[in-house]
Amino acid sequence: MTRKDPAGPKMVLLKDVMVPMRDGVRLATDIAIPSDDGVTTASGQFPTLIIRTPYDKDMVSAFPDNMVVTASVVGPAKATAAGYAIVYQDVRGSRKSEGKLSPMLREGQDAADTIAWIRQQPWSDGRVAPFGPSYHGGVSMMVATEEPEGIVTAFVQAPANNQFNSGWGYFEGVFKLHIATQWTIMQSLDPATHDDEESAAAAREELRHLLPDQDMNWLAPHFPEGFFDRLLRTTPLKDMPVARHMSFWRNWIENRDNPEYFAVNDMTDQLSRVTVPMIQVGGWYDGFIRNSYELYEGLSTQAATPEARAGQRLLIGPWSHGDCPECPPSAVVDGQALQLAWMDYCFKGIQNPLFDHPVTLFVMGEDRWRAETSWPLEGTQRTRFYLHSQGHANSAAGDGLLSTDAPGDEAADQYQYDPNNPVPMVGGIAMAGGRLAQNAVEARDDVLCYTSAELTEDVEVTGRVSATLFAASSATDTDWWMRLVDVRPDGRADTLCHGVTRARYRHSRTAPEALIPGEIVEYAIDMQATSNLFKKGHRIRLEISSSCFPLGDRNPNMFTDLNDVTEAEFVVATQTIYHDSAHPSSVELPIIPLDRERRWIETPFPLAGGEYFQFS
Repeated sequence: MTRKDPAGPKMVLLKDVMVPMRDGVRLATDIAIPSDDGVTTASGQFPTLIIRTPYDKDMVSAFPDNMVVTASVVGPAKATAAGYAIVYQDVRGSRKSEGKLSPMLREGQDAADTIAWIRQQPWSDGRVAPFGPSYHGGVSMMVATEEPEGIVTAFVQAPANNQFNSGWGYFEGVFKLHIATQWTIMQSLDPATHDDEESAAAAREELRHLLPDQDMNWLAPHFPEGFFDRLLRTTPLKDMPVARHMSFWRNWIENRDNPEYFAVNDMTDQLSRVTVPMIQVGGWYDGFIRNSYELYEGLSTQAATPEARAGQRLLIGPWSHGDCPECPPSAVVDGQALQLAWMDYCFKGIQNPLFDHPVTLFVMGEDRWRAETSWPLEGTQRTRFYLHSQGHANSAAGDGLLSTDAPGDEAADQYQYDPNNPVPMVGGIAMAGGRLAQNAVEARDDVLCYTSAELTEDVEVTGRVSATLFAASSATDTDWWMRLVDVRPDGRADTLCHGVTRARYRHSRTAPEALIPGEIVEYAIDMQATSNLFKKGHRIRLEISSSCFPLGDRNPNMFTDLNDVTEAEFVVATQTIYHDSAHPSSVELPIIPLDRERRWIETPFPLAGGEYFQFS
């Protein structure tokens, strides 16, 4: 169906065009094409931007113009006014498209087929670029590795790839309970995502029972405060209400030790096929931040050609996935302007000083943007800070210390981890995370806190953070969470980054193995990355716990089937953290020397009064 755009810039909208895939399945597609009169397509042919979504193409194309970078999508009016045709497509098995939804499993092939179709249309000049955040960013990465003819670039924001180990589905073997289940329940409201009408009806009936007064239309329900926290306590996991009726959710939990199921969206070994420049955009508190900087690292060294390797860019702000609690005005970036500037740079050769530098970072604490030549940063001094205490590091009020001095003979610290009383998630790296205060969490006895002396000078930490932990448990399986915190002079403790390891995977992510109770084990923990200036008078803190609920599923402290275990079977574990000369537990920080040259830049594409998308 062709429809005249009723307002503003001239364009022609083609609605619900059914584009055939290689297997005959047809995908519903909207196309906006530049027009001189709003009735007929403008003369000539145009480069095309494409976003493929499971969230309803009509909703995605209608994002407001003042949406900031965390969730913004170029709208049809702005794209066509800039001389681009733009395509919005419902992915397979969602909304008006045919087929079965298998999240992030067929997106590369379907996107490649769509690009081939676009190139055959009379309004196309044969050049195409995928773009978008989150799921859309994952699609963009996957199609780039398919090497479709005509692809010029990709704008990849917070890409939802690497489901097996990097943030969606699983992170270091821990099931990302909150986002995986919440996303599945939201998708259940779309009848097209179901295998059959029976499963659709069952899912909707369960949700109606949980939310009896809510409209069950797409994205309409208002989830009350604490709704998901209560729902996500369901055990066994395989009986999760609503989600259990979605086949892809069952596949996720049943393949927790099987990377082959997720292999198609693991980009690790596919980056050498990428032939085009790309920009990775992420947030320090985004649940997919590790994907952003690891993809940049890999592409800048492994892409197919020298030009493609040199053409990679990385930009990281202080955002979460769809929000930015307490973000300063300098962090507010016009996402649509950024995306169009990148497309103009790649399609039209229009230079922009932002893209002269391979890496652009927001340094928290300084609250300024900086241009860099590489990631990791040149001149980084990786420095170990060791854990110390007299055996009572429990809570922020304990005696835990953090310093660069190696430990001697010191008493170990202990706490009890009760899966029925898990440490709650407060901000941090998540879908709805951010730089939130950890003080309430740090008042718990099952959180160990190791804190440096007041800093006598500024200390900048920018890059990957890692930890070495020597620990023992009374259980046959358990989790170890470690979190880096910036403590202000007034005592407020701001979260920066965290990491986790599940003990059963200490030797192999695919061959789980029970712990021997009481055995001291050395763990290497990837705490992801940050960029933060710890100011003079602040203190650096490291937290250790065994849970972060509901960000991750609760470890029952048992080497058992994690999909079948119930709360009644949960075991309380005694956890022992060692920090002595034979077991020097530590955190390694990427410190940027104060005398190193810094190239500060103005906020790229500032947007006054911009809004952040609120992730429900």
